[in-house]
Amino acid sequence: MHNQISTGLDYVHNATTDTASLAVLLGGLNLSQNQFIMLYDSTTYASKGHIALNLPCDSDDPLSPLFQLLVGRAPDIVTTRLGYIEQVSAPPVMCVYHAQFGFGDLVTDIVLKYIGNRTINLEGPHSVAITTHESYIPSTPSLQELQHE
Repeated sequence: MHNQISTGLDYVHNATTDTASLAVLLGGLNLSQNQFIMLYDSTTYASKGHIALNLPCDSDDPLSPLFQLLVGRAPDIVTTRLGYIEQVSAPPVMCVYHAQFGFGDLVTDIVLKYIGNRTINLEGPHSVAITTHESYIPSTPSLQELQHE
């Protein structure tokens, strides 16, 4: 199917499949409940990719992260499911979570939101790694484009 699409006479390539990676170090960050940090913004390009997070967790229930990963195209961002990677986690200090983004819905923004019930102080090697596999210009205008018309 790929060959049919990419070699067709009316095929127009409107995406790049270059890989780009970004690491965000979180050491020294203090967050209260419902506070968040912006991790990624690719406006006006939408992206598809993978994210890995090394964060503190609840040792009694590491499958329920203390953080939400919100992805989408502002203002439409939603929580995405985080997969817990037990083999490299050490609860409660370091828990590793993975997620995919942009496979279905447009993603230009990624936000990390703390949902725990007390202030958290991130110390040590807490981090987020984001890798994009494809970027493209969406066919519908973004909120930013509509605001600047």
